[in-house]
Amino acid sequence: MDLEIFENMGTIQLRRYIEFLLWHYRVVDAFWFIYVAEHFDQSTAERINEKVWARAKSCPPSGRRVRGLIYKFKAIGSITEKAV
Repeated sequence: MDLEIFENMGTIQLRRYIEFLLWHYRVVDAFWFIYVAEHFDQSTAERINEKVWARAKSCPPSGRRVRGLIYKFKAIGSITEKAV
């Protein structure tokens, strides 16, 4: 992955880009969950979601990133461990 573009971004640009990525990440995650629930059922979607997040937490380096995101969202009160 070419990350060179980030070297010339200022703090405000980086922050806006991160906000953009996080927003889209949440949207994709939400639609994925909704469509699994529609295709199967709510409990199946919840079980799959739990497995996916458990796996993501254990995969380095993304596991550290997931745990970091959980910590940050919990700090501002917009997420709970159960929601993840």
